[in-house]
Amino acid sequence: MIHARKRLIPIAAATLCLFAGSASAQDETPDATAIQNAVLEGVNFSTEKGATADEQIITCYFIFKDKPTSYYYNKMSDPKTKEKKIIFEFNDTQIGTSPISYEVAQPITTFKIDKDRFNANAEVKGLNPEWHDKMVVTFNVNSLPKLLTVSDQYNIISFSYKWTSDAGKTAQYAESDKKSPVVPIILSTSGGVVAAISLWLIFGPGKGETPVEEPLRIDDLPQHVTYQ
Repeated sequence: MIHARKRLIPIAAATLCLFAGSASAQDETPDATAIQNAVLEGVNFSTEKGATADEQIITCYFIFKDKPTSYYYNKMSDPKTKEKKIIFEFNDTQIGTSPISYEVAQPITTFKIDKDRFNANAEVKGLNPEWHDKMVVTFNVNSLPKLLTVSDQYNIISFSYKWTSDAGKTAQYAESDKKSPVVPIILSTSGGVVAAISLWLIFGPGKGETPVEEPLRIDDLPQHVTYQ
């Protein structure tokens, strides 16, 4: 499976290599698949009251025309740079022509949207290129929420998390810097789940990396209760 930040870099690097050819080669690249791209038309945030006066339930909505064939997300923390990010990638998706609002909610500070293309058959010899459009949404955060809840309803994909307006309680809602990396979640909105998993196996992070052994964690063991 995958680990933190470096995860998505190999995908981008692979795509850059594919486009490193001449301008004429790019022009000859077939648009390939007959899959219709979904179109991102908006990114909106909402805030609702939680269980306590300071608790908030924050939801981010991705509003599409049609729907991505598949998508995945991950929370990433770089121990060297201290950068923390929430990243969503949507396959067979493009950005619409309408302006996107870049308003955010805590602990998110900013976010950006990048577009890319990838060849699903790049690692399979003898197959013709199968090009897909991909959109990457990167949220920069001060702290990573402990839990993201992802919802998928037709043309709206959303994620929500609990946060607090009381700075003194942030640690209760934020993920510990010492916590193990979060495993990326791959989701399919149609028959694209096989393609999504194949792409992750081909381009996914950690290829060629030497695993780093860490001390065995015991803090997540179940607590035993003694009944009197």
